[in-house]
Amino acid sequence: MKAEKIKALLSAAAALLILGFTEPGHASECRSLVRSVDQVERLSDFPLLSPQAQWRLRGSSAALSRWEQRRQSGRPVLVISVNSFNLDKKEVATIDNYLHYEQRALWNILRARDRAVRVLYVSSDPVPSAAIDHLLSTLPAAEAQAVRSRLEFVALGDRRRIYLTDKLLENPAWLSRLRAQGEALLGEPMTSENSLLFPYNVTPEVVALAERMGVGFVGLSPVLTNLNTKSLNHEVFSLTSVPQPETVAHVTSERSIAERVLDFFERNQLLQRVFTKTNKGTSGQGIFDVSREELIALGYRESLNKPEKIRLILKALRQKRQNGETWDEVLPRTQADGAVVQEGIPHTRGPSAQLFIHGDGRVQLLSTHQQRIVDKAYVGSSYPAYPQDLVLQRKLESYAHQVAQVFARLGVRGRLAFDFFEVEKTLPQGGVLRDLVIGEANIREGGTTHAWETLQRLLDATHDPLTGAMRSGITGEPVFYVMTDGFKAPWLKGRSSEQVFSLLKDSPLWAQLSFRRSTGEGVLLHMTEAIGEFGSVGYVAAATTPERAQALFDQMEFLLRSLKSSTETTHQPRGPAGTNLLESAQN
Repeated sequence: MKAEKIKALLSAAAALLILGFTEPGHASECRSLVRSVDQVERLSDFPLLSPQAQWRLRGSSAALSRWEQRRQSGRPVLVISVNSFNLDKKEVATIDNYLHYEQRALWNILRARDRAVRVLYVSSDPVPSAAIDHLLSTLPAAEAQAVRSRLEFVALGDRRRIYLTDKLLENPAWLSRLRAQGEALLGEPMTSENSLLFPYNVTPEVVALAERMGVGFVGLSPVLTNLNTKSLNHEVFSLTSVPQPETVAHVTSERSIAERVLDFFERNQLLQRVFTKTNKGTSGQGIFDVSREELIALGYRESLNKPEKIRLILKALRQKRQNGETWDEVLPRTQADGAVVQEGIPHTRGPSAQLFIHGDGRVQLLSTHQQRIVDKAYVGSSYPAYPQDLVLQRKLESYAHQVAQVFARLGVRGRLAFDFFEVEKTLPQGGVLRDLVIGEANIREGGTTHAWETLQRLLDATHDPLTGAMRSGITGEPVFYVMTDGFKAPWLKGRSSEQVFSLLKDSPLWAQLSFRRSTGEGVLLHMTEAIGEFGSVGYVAAATTPERAQALFDQMEFLLRSLKSSTETTHQPRGPAGTNLLESAQN
């Protein structure tokens, strides 16, 4: 029965993408419908999509295909990088350095290494010249100069904590300037065939901006927006054989949540924790859990009747504050957007996989990472996810590819990522089996995007299925790395990017740590513009072995900490025993 359902749903989606489209308002339709919809809210909506929605869905795939074909033929194409973090406005308010995340996509300027590609980089604040130099100085001088000739930077000088897309949409003068600069780079008018908007995530504001500029965009079609929700994640995962937590989707009332939580606990006496997650929550927002232990502490016992058990579950939820939110604050979003109720999965680690779906539907595995989570917040990662365990590495890649293929057949194009749980299962015959359980999908850029894209584009690297890592096209050696988005260095607060790079260059250790394409090893910094305002900086340490990458990462932390005292006195950083840190790592 499941196989027939899968075949029917995917066939309907494929028919929409390939055969069944009409121009909006066209008299002929591919089927007779009782009702039609403009946006998929459940997978069963695919056969009900209106002709207008069908046309928009097809257009999203076609724009990316035409742009890719044109680039591959060597004809000029334009990348419009607008890394607007269009997250829920409540979440935006919790991100201190919100504006600086616009410049986490600076790796996009490396696309201009391709002679056919021009890049128009848009941000609220100016991109520090030191940050641009830092990236391009790793290239041969002649190539760096050529890349610069294919770049244009536009800074709005608008520091309001609102979406970058909104700042552009409310000011027609900026749109005119962007069109003029884009056409100057291209040498011809901007169209949806030669120009694409590359956003962080696709929202109605991104779509409106692309339409106003007369260009296409890369990312999730507005028709498929709800595929990025927890409920539709679950529906898609259910079309595969990839393990997933037991989940109840499309829950919209407080009582229904409590009833589902109770049902989970009563059906599985070994289950210790149940989660409820709002459909559109990101970065840990909208997630609450109920544990069996806390219910028992509140007086829960099997002899209670159902209403009494429900009352205790609601009491447990209402007295909680998780990720800075109360249950009363989250409940309205649950009622408006829906939620899932999900069994808690005891797990050891949280790997992720990143992929890209091209315009023609081809799925490309980009990377896998082992995420580092501190206090339920993502702080960094290491690449690849399992350098020492190729069995789990290949299983992670296989699971991710299987799920991405379903998303591709449903019409998703662009970048997407999957978060997994690493679990251990005791076998009847003894021993432990390590497996992976998929948690959620994010159809957008993420915290692992920039480090991988930067190194892959600098090293002309390709994925090596034998190791799970990328292999440098320059040295032929594998590339491993460790990265962080926000190393806290409050002693650097108030200093510009230029001043910090100047301090680093004064250190003999930095001369040894700085990244070199010739070896594929070293440290690269990112989000350096956040140093002055918030005293934080991101960096990635790459090397030919995981151990050496970690050692370089640790050395960079030591060097950054040494700057605290070097602002007062000049000295050469040394190891704890007076030995050179780089030599220690090499040994």
